[in-house]
Amino acid sequence: MIKTKSYHKKHRYATRKNPAEAFGVFLLFFITLFTGCNNRAEVTEHRDYFDPIYARVDSLKSREEQKAFSILDSAYRAFPNPGVTDLTRKYDLKRLFYLQVKPDNQKALRYTDSMLLVLQEHLDNPKSSDFYSSILFAKGDIYFSLKDYERGFEYYARARQFVNDTLHKAKVYGYDERLARVLYSQGRYRLAAKYFSNAAGEAQKMLTNQVERFSIVQEQITNTGLAYNGAEMLDSAAYFYDSAYRYIHQYKDAYRIDTELVQRQLAVIKTDKARVLAKKGDIRTAEQLFKESIQVTAQRDPGFTQYALILLSTLYVDHNYLTQADSSLDQLRSSLQKLPDDKALQKYYRLKASLLFKMNRPQEAYTHLEKYISQKDSLEKREKQFLAQDVSNKVQDMEQTYRLNALQKKSERSSFYFFIAVIVTIMALVILLLVIYHLRRYARYNRQLQLLNEEVSKKNEDLQVAFASLEQSHNENTRIMRVVAHDLKNPISAIQNLTYSLLKQEHSESMKEILLLIKDACNNSLSLIKDLLSAKKKLDETKTELVDMRKLLQYCVELLQAKADEKNQRLLLETEDAVARLNRQKIWQVISNIITNAIKFSHHNSDISIRLQHIKERDSLLLSVKDHGIGIPTTLKDDIFQSVPATGRTGTSGEESYGFGLSISMKIVLEHHGKLWFESVQDQGSTFFVELPC
Repeated sequence: MIKTKSYHKKHRYATRKNPAEAFGVFLLFFITLFTGCNNRAEVTEHRDYFDPIYARVDSLKSREEQKAFSILDSAYRAFPNPGVTDLTRKYDLKRLFYLQVKPDNQKALRYTDSMLLVLQEHLDNPKSSDFYSSILFAKGDIYFSLKDYERGFEYYARARQFVNDTLHKAKVYGYDERLARVLYSQGRYRLAAKYFSNAAGEAQKMLTNQVERFSIVQEQITNTGLAYNGAEMLDSAAYFYDSAYRYIHQYKDAYRIDTELVQRQLAVIKTDKARVLAKKGDIRTAEQLFKESIQVTAQRDPGFTQYALILLSTLYVDHNYLTQADSSLDQLRSSLQKLPDDKALQKYYRLKASLLFKMNRPQEAYTHLEKYISQKDSLEKREKQFLAQDVSNKVQDMEQTYRLNALQKKSERSSFYFFIAVIVTIMALVILLLVIYHLRRYARYNRQLQLLNEEVSKKNEDLQVAFASLEQSHNENTRIMRVVAHDLKNPISAIQNLTYSLLKQEHSESMKEILLLIKDACNNSLSLIKDLLSAKKKLDETKTELVDMRKLLQYCVELLQAKADEKNQRLLLETEDAVARLNRQKIWQVISNIITNAIKFSHHNSDISIRLQHIKERDSLLLSVKDHGIGIPTTLKDDIFQSVPATGRTGTSGEESYGFGLSISMKIVLEHHGKLWFESVQDQGSTFFVELPC
């Protein structure tokens, strides 16, 4: 659909231009396209050249840092025009060195910033933007290591926002998992569990392929359990393993998942849960789950079977079940003969040696211990041999190849410059023709503009007259409002004075509480009247203070419950502890207006729900007032927050309404940089929402 719209738009553009202008636009488009492609070519990586160098550097960097980095820097200086990915790879190696080999967070931060600067100019490339988000996460990790948690969370938030805004939305769940794995590898298991759980939820919402969604969601739920297991929160780990088990059974039939796949997934969960049970001391149940898992995977997944056998054998050895340990290790040995795995074999020798020591067979134990050490040395030697390959000849060959490529590129650039010179000459001629054409059009447009200016001048005079009339009407309304406010001041002051007198006398606690409510109501009303009588103030000029929103809501509910009792209504308050900086009297007026409207337009014997909650994602407070009354007609919804008398309606018991309360409330909320809105269905009720920054 987008391509179709773009085509028609370009087609209409071409038909209304003259031939010379259309040709000039075509040339500009061609050059832009050509140079744009040339820029994208810079986002490349030359692995054939740099991989051997990195192998050599890796073999040196742990013990000869300066020599390793000197080789790396020399290789980059010798290579003509390294790509963006090549440069980020270089900085990333140094960043990881100062994180893992020779910890220095400040140096790691410098190389992280270097990568961000290099990538920032190439974010239109998917690969670069993908890596850019990863480095933002990595910078957050470094700040966490420095215990600068605020900046750490800041960069996590920036990375996630960048993913949401720039990358394909379906990728977001992958980044939560990615962050979780980083946190898990760093031993921050609780935080990892949170992001694994988020990844499961986002995969459930975003993935459309049912089989893919089924596999990933249950995997992330299981990973959440693994993270809690790492944090030694065994009950939480068991809960998520059980949740994954229930998820599989709930959706396997609906999504038509292959039975064999389901069995393997359940076997993995059983193995993970067995680890938890073993830690909790439930050896028999753990043993049973290990056996059930091995029975399922023995033929289908021998690699995982070896992993489960190692765990089962470890359980037996640790708890001195020597006969069972001997049997399971024999089974592991048989599996390794069919499917060799060096690391699994290394663990087999270690477990076998431990078992033989416990069985009082030291000679055999030493034999297996020697095999374990030999196997371990063999693995390390093999990795060193791989890193110590003769890369010098490869480097020389690649240097020669890229010298030839550089000469070829130089020749291509010369041809390109000649082509550009020809294009510039043609464009100069086209521009000259366009100038002549537009000069002729300018005279015609100038005449039309003079006529238009005369028409605009006449309409401007009419607008000035209308504006003067509106200003006069506004001044009159302001005057009337101040007169009314002034007339209200005296009776409210009298009520206040009478309340003070009564409070000085002896009364019961309930009566004293009522008198205090009346006193506070009078104070708030007089404060509002003072604002109306004084010049209009902005919020910055209005007194603000830290207000306990829980107490303020309780006060409003207690004050208005008497009014609700007249209709046998219940005000149900649910609130969290929350504090915000605001003008107490003005926000009290907003809350009072909304709850009063709910009472007014609700039926007898009904409930009104009032809820305050803290929205952590936006660091704001959300107040909702929900009734089950007459609702708001569609014809009034657009004008409900305007000062329109027509919006005033009669309440369910004949109460009068003037249509000004919500418009005043909206102005107060906007002064506090908040939001006020509603949801309503006629004859079913309304819910009003007020969101204020903390």
